[in-house]
Amino acid sequence: MGRKYPRLIVPLLIVLWLLLGVAPAAHAQNYSLTVNSTQVDVWIEYDGSVRIEYWFDFTGNPGSEPLPAVDVGLPNGNYSLSDISADVDGRRLRIDTDYQGSGGYGVAVWLDGLEIGPGDRRVVHVVIARVGDMVYADSQDKDYASCQFSPTYFGRQFVNGPTDMTVRFHLPPGVKPEEPRYHKDIISPGWPQEPTSYHDIDERIVYEWRNIAASPSEQYRFCLLYTSPSPRDS
Repeated sequence: MGRKYPRLIVPLLIVLWLLLGVAPAAHAQNYSLTVNSTQVDVWIEYDGSVRIEYWFDFTGNPGSEPLPAVDVGLPNGNYSLSDISADVDGRRLRIDTDYQGSGGYGVAVWLDGLEIGPGDRRVVHVVIARVGDMVYADSQDKDYASCQFSPTYFGRQFVNGPTDMTVRFHLPPGVKPEEPRYHKDIISPGWPQEPTSYHDIDERIVYEWRNIAASPSEQYRFCLLYTSPSPRDS
């Protein structure tokens, strides 16, 4: 839409319960990338907000045009641009509201001087420090708070091969080991039905799923439940 530098659409889809995102819009550019790995951490807070942190390990494929920027979609408008940051190897990236992806909310992350061309490998690190209104009472058990999450996925025309994907939920402080649950019926085929569970450095319970042969162009869903003193009603 009148932009000088077309770019790959990357919708960051964090959705709650039955709210699902949409697939990324295609651009008529010859981008071809391998997503070597994708890691995402989601910190859930008792006030119904979440913090999301992404690491995307890209390699430009032969014949690809240099990728100048990434569009990161957001699930709602309850965020501040000043709470979003990104970098490559510690070099901060420019972020603005020139978002061209699907959905009504998102930001543009520019790779100024670090475009991903053929043979280039970049780890793009994106942090959304706070998105509000992300936790609700579970539809099946109102005594539980519910958070559903779909990791970012890419247009099939832009990516090749599998990605080693890891998804980690960090539960709110004070949640006991016996309290968390998850909806097994939502977990996509190819993923472990049982997550790995451990404590992080802040003593939060972590539920981790990993799929070493995930598709970077497929939407996966996870739904985590935990007891909360005041879950939001949907």
